[in-house]
Amino acid sequence: MEDNYEYEINENQIIVEGSEDDSDNISYSSNGSSDWSNDSTIRDNNDIYMIYDEDMEYIDEEKKNLKYYIGLPAYIKTENEFVLMSTISPAAFHKYNINTITEYIYQYSIMYIPHPTPHILQLFIKSDGVYSVIIKTYWLRIIQRTWRNVCKKRRLIEKNAMQLSYLRSREIGGTLLNYPGLCGMLQCV
Repeated sequence: MEDNYEYEINENQIIVEGSEDDSDNISYSSNGSSDWSNDSTIRDNNDIYMIYDEDMEYIDEEKKNLKYYIGLPAYIKTENEFVLMSTISPAAFHKYNINTITEYIYQYSIMYIPHPTPHILQLFIKSDGVYSVIIKTYWLRIIQRTWRNVCKKRRLIEKNAMQLSYLRSREIGGTLLNYPGLCGMLQCV
């Protein structure tokens, strides 16, 4: 059998292209700073198989309507909705690295997702059997960002409370600090 492979060597990668089948293009990265070096890929693949073995019961379990899941959604443009591609159990999610989890739910999803990101999803099972989801992580990020701003305001108030002018005005007038808190935090969002 004749060896008809072409080798192209760039600064950061070696690309091996075979003439037998165009879909068998293999790209090996030789850059040490990349996220997916050979050793980490092997380790991540072993972790992915371990997650799969641990999550066998969770994968086979029937998904319930209106329940929350950690998983990978995909946007279906024709239907204008997100659908569930794959899930991971909460125990496995807390046990493994986020990159490994992302690779796991990407590998075991039922279709290609360009930029896979795990989300908290609420499942709605339609009458035709479609697993439609609502992404809840979006609102969680808004709350986190708003709470960070509230904490900055609290630190600024505490910093100003240590100044002599504030101490003097509090001594004379007796005014106390008014800390922003959870109540009304999302009012301006």
